[in-house]
Amino acid sequence: MTRANLLLVGLLVLAGCGQPPQPPPAADGDAVTESSAQPSPLVDPAKAKDAVAELQSWDAIIEVMHDESLAVQWTIGVKNDGSKRYGLAESVCGELIDRGLAHDTTWVRVVDRQAVLSNGGDFRAASLGGVKCATGDWIDP
Repeated sequence: MTRANLLLVGLLVLAGCGQPPQPPPAADGDAVTESSAQPSPLVDPAKAKDAVAELQSWDAIIEVMHDESLAVQWTIGVKNDGSKRYGLAESVCGELIDRGLAHDTTWVRVVDRQAVLSNGGDFRAASLGGVKCATGDWIDP
């Protein structure tokens, strides 16, 4: 397994940390109430997978992590050149909008990949800037 694949697996594991446990599925004959039903995903997982592959082909991007259950759904790992990366986050938003993958609460954060590796997976501390796709608002850690 390559180092990039190991990192991606590590990021996915870290992304799952702290998630509340999901209730067990209803047994046969149990009524499923609206409040206990699992929400449908906001984006098509197959389209999201295609978008991840496309974004990872961009020269500036080292890797992409997508998880709709997180507050910031799209995390873009790059090499830190000392600059903020709001423009890259905006470009990613444009790609997501074009693919029908952005919704009212879609956020993109660009992070220093090396900092994430060295700080225990703290994406906020490694942030180089982010954007709320629906409004274009910038976020800083």
